[in-house]
Amino acid sequence: MVVAAPVYAATSSLSQGITGGVLQVTAPGGITALQNVSVGLAPQTASGTINNLLIEDSRGTGAGWTLSAGMQNLTFTKPIQAKAGNTSPLITLNTNSRYDGTCGVTSPNTIYTITITTGGSVGTAQYSVTNGCAGENLQTNVITATTNNPVGSKGLIVDFPAGSYVINNAWTIVVDVFPYTGVTITPQTPTEAVGGSGLDGLTVGTAGIFAGTSTVSNSRIMLSAGLDKGMGSYYQNINLDLSVHANSYAGTYAGTIIFTIL
Repeated sequence: MVVAAPVYAATSSLSQGITGGVLQVTAPGGITALQNVSVGLAPQTASGTINNLLIEDSRGTGAGWTLSAGMQNLTFTKPIQAKAGNTSPLITLNTNSRYDGTCGVTSPNTIYTITITTGGSVGTAQYSVTNGCAGENLQTNVITATTNNPVGSKGLIVDFPAGSYVINNAWTIVVDVFPYTGVTITPQTPTEAVGGSGLDGLTVGTAGIFAGTSTVSNSRIMLSAGLDKGMGSYYQNINLDLSVHANSYAGTYAGTIIFTIL
């Protein structure tokens, strides 16, 4: 009789940890330029597309997410002009100066006038601001500084170079705006980038016009993912149609779209 050799067994417990990643949105680099148009005697529309907005969810939670967009007004500031008879140094726009556009579209366009009310060198001379938009907080008899002198309360800043400033000498700043309330934003159907879990459960936002009264519009939903959906990464294109008012100033109007994902 053959006796079988005993069989011995052993077990070892295994585990695998998975570290969650990020939820983020990345806009394409550079400036998205809308279609160029000429100054018109009637309102017109300029269009453009933000291509390949990248959405990534590598958190590994399946919690879902919502991508939204808000927008600043597109604004233009004409170079500062000295009024007739001005013998003082030419003041300049500060590099951080940006008109926020919340005066809205006015006719004629909004004009700020800066006038020396007390003569002398920088630090002694004083200036006041007149015109601007209705109800705006304007400066009166403010001591000049070489940099960061506010003009009104809508984001304009000027610098006074060294020199002697003569009482009653004046300059004008003209601003123009294409308000975000004249922008229609249309989110497009996304495509999978890398490791997407499919388009099932993704909901594209509806086309519409930005709304609001502050420097940045209310948010509009571009894309959302439901529970246990939207994991991986996706591309989405965003179409824009801008209402360009008649008799606008020629130049480049600048603003920003802010994308957030939560």
